[in-house]
Amino acid sequence: MAVLLPLRFRILHLMSTKDTGVTSTEIMQELGSDYGKEKQFKKKAMEGHLISMRALGLIEVETVSIDEKDELITSYKISEFGTGRLKFLPQAYK
Repeated sequence: MAVLLPLRFRILHLMSTKDTGVTSTEIMQELGSDYGKEKQFKKKAMEGHLISMRALGLIEVETVSIDEKDELITSYKISEFGTGRLKFLPQAYK
């Protein structure tokens, strides 16, 4: 897969392959080799992408917890609406 998908579509695709929710840290670990050099691929920007995707109804919150540093950890999963948008992905991602 030489041509990269737009990051938000790739996040949506990643979530569609998981049985449980994923955190922003897990997304960054999994997609870092492809998107790691992009300016939008930073922790704060990733949180913004996920908030926007949730507002659009593409993903939903699965769990919320507090880690040992008292930081909020949110796990997201693809929504039914988001699953319907996967039809717009290139064949290589289906």
